[in-house]
Amino acid sequence: MPSIKFALGLKPAKAIEWLQAKGVTAESYRNLTASEIAKVYTIARITDLDMLNDIKQSMIKAADNGQAFADWRKDILQHLQNKGWLHPNGHDGKVIIDPTSGEVFGAPRRLENIYRTNMQTAYSAGQYQGYMANIDSRPYWMYDAVGDHRTRPAHAAMDGLVYRYDDPFWATFYPPNGYRCR
Repeated sequence: MPSIKFALGLKPAKAIEWLQAKGVTAESYRNLTASEIAKVYTIARITDLDMLNDIKQSMIKAADNGQAFADWRKDILQHLQNKGWLHPNGHDGKVIIDPTSGEVFGAPRRLENIYRTNMQTAYSAGQYQGYMANIDSRPYWMYDAVGDHRTRPAHAAMDGLVYRYDDPFWATFYPPNGYRCR
């Protein structure tokens, strides 16, 4: 049996490339077309371009280094504090805020959703490129839900469905299809 140890240390090159290629915008998703959304990096309710770019760069670094969420969170919170964007909040610890405008971007607990959404989307985009490069040999794809206690009923219901790569199903349901989709 061949050893796969060599693959365990490989960086997710396509995911990193996908993140690097995205422009940064403070424009709300609601105001962007689907093709614009595919080309830009933005986070809901964050309108400071410097903060958006810093978070994007931290995502690229995390993907490049294989950094786990807990380590990324610690690093980004320290970075936000150093930049003056993390401030004490009387009732629940800290809040991420733009010190020049006073705009509140949310609590640090929101960072997990930001991290997971960006990483899953980047990894899925890289995976998609690989699948598309191999469609002559493997034109049929199967929806594969994780199948644990956190799997949404709608995603569990699709588990095992098989469609050709160009079926309209994939335009809607290619993962991640929803926040925290794995």
